[in-house]
Amino acid sequence: MTTARPLLAPTILGPYRPRRLRDAYEETLHRAAEAEAAMAATAYEFLGAIARELSPEAACLEIDCSLPEPALVAVWADPQPVPANRPLQLWRRDRRDRHDPTEHLWLRDLESLLPATLLGEKLRAARMPGRAGHGLLLHLPAPDVAAALASHIRRAHPHAAALLLSVDSAPHETDFQLAHVLDHSGHPLFSIHDTNAPGEAWWAGNKRSVIPAVRHLWLHPEHRPRYFQPQGHESQMWNHGLQALVLPAIPALTGPSAT
Repeated sequence: MTTARPLLAPTILGPYRPRRLRDAYEETLHRAAEAEAAMAATAYEFLGAIARELSPEAACLEIDCSLPEPALVAVWADPQPVPANRPLQLWRRDRRDRHDPTEHLWLRDLESLLPATLLGEKLRAARMPGRAGHGLLLHLPAPDVAAALASHIRRAHPHAAALLLSVDSAPHETDFQLAHVLDHSGHPLFSIHDTNAPGEAWWAGNKRSVIPAVRHLWLHPEHRPRYFQPQGHESQMWNHGLQALVLPAIPALTGPSAT
């Protein structure tokens, strides 16, 4: 004869259920947004790797967003003026062959990554200059984002070892506030919020390059644990709180040899 088991009391009391359901929903929404951002960051980096297999000089993709699915129109070396011996446009799609089933496999791979990539937060994308319609110019990430960031920072601060910043993350939005450039001993080399600092003009001209790299490293599921270290006691942390972005020990090479 089996012994009857006592009924368990509910773990969530009735009066608190709506509030806790809201908390659970918001937490799930946040996790879904983080997963989407991680997928976009991974797809973005994979996109750059495939494009550079086509050409090591690939720096930008021209995308047509007027179709149900974004389509690749052209691959560019650089949208800025370049020497005459370096072609600006590396590849352009023949509109007559847009639905050709014999298209290159690399093209199919690139286009399969575009929908996920374009879901990313604040990508370096802009409307094609001087063109009407839905043309989008998407800048590709560096072959090694962390090494390129380290090289960029060390041009102005040769002894830089880390960036001290705070991370405030909400669904579909991540805000970064950079505070200091640190040396290997943890001492500030440059205070970003000090408007009288000698390097303030440098930061004003370079934050649009630094912030996207920091954002990419944070959102990428493999790079975040490699390069970010929480700072301070957990009880004093709000959201993700203070983080140290530890720069790679070896600076990135510049020029064609970097690819």
